[in-house]
Amino acid sequence: MKQKIKRLETLHKNMKLLRVINKLNQQNVADAIHLCRSTYSTYESGAKTPDLLTINTLANFYQIDIDTLIYQDISRSELYRSYLKSASPELTPLLQQYRKLPILSQKLILERIRLLLEWEASPLLAPLPLRE
Repeated sequence: MKQKIKRLETLHKNMKLLRVINKLNQQNVADAIHLCRSTYSTYESGAKTPDLLTINTLANFYQIDIDTLIYQDISRSELYRSYLKSASPELTPLLQQYRKLPILSQKLILERIRLLLEWEASPLLAPLPLRE
């Protein structure tokens, strides 16, 4: 039972986070997925849980898979942290392109980023000298 409640908390949190990241208000999202704003608001606040069809529609709207929307705390993802830390205007179109990629391509990119970050953090690897 606790696991089910945790998943629902993650879903509601992700719904709000995705809306905020995409600079949308509740009315924008509700209109896009054909709900009234008050219904969407009850879903996002956790007062009610959306049905599977609505969850699928939300996942399609944000171009993420359903498992990510329900199970993964996206506030912990590297992509989200990069988004928040960056003041660079060049990052926004890059993230928009990333979100349009198939899920497998997104996962491959995240894996390569993780490997690069591990390599950079390794104390055994000195930076390469610059050549003139």
